[in-house]
Amino acid sequence: MRKIYKMGLLLFGILCLSFSSHKNTYAAGGVQATAAALSSNKIELKWNPVPSAGGYEVYRRSAS
Repeated sequence: MRKIYKMGLLLFGILCLSFSSHKNTYAAGGVQATAAALSSNKIELKWNPVPSAGGYEVYRRSAS
């Protein structure tokens, strides 16, 4: 049960992903965050890239 709770905390408040292109910000729809392992604090991000995006910024948040 503790491992499931830890995974929930990892996935709960971790990430905000913004796509920027010509000073436009796109919503973070379709972003998937998956815990690498139940005993790890690492996560894997997957998203569909925006073709016109000039770059990506990933912001980390930690659950309290």
